[in-house]
Amino acid sequence: MSTSTTPKQSALDLIDSRPLTRNQKNLVALAVVGNISEFFDIFLIGFVVSVLTKPWNLTGTEAGVILACSGLGTVIGAIMWGSDAAPLSSGACSCSSCSL
Repeated sequence: MSTSTTPKQSALDLIDSRPLTRNQKNLVALAVVGNISEFFDIFLIGFVVSVLTKPWNLTGTEAGVILACSGLGTVIGAIMWGSDAAPLSSGACSCSSCSL
């Protein structure tokens, strides 16, 4: 009797050897667009505050509070959308997020 042993592949090796499906590619693209949008929002508020500092007579502390609140608003928004999206299916969550 001859026994041929083939090396077993782990689950991670099997996953890595398969190509991405269309849905997985769409999910990655949606995540990239979301991250770009969030970065642009945080990036843009810095320029807005620097432009408005002189006309509004903002002190450094006031400008800092505005910038901090912008970041805090991002976190609060992520928590709210995350908790709203939890009971929904992934398709409905994606559609509602894109409609804003």
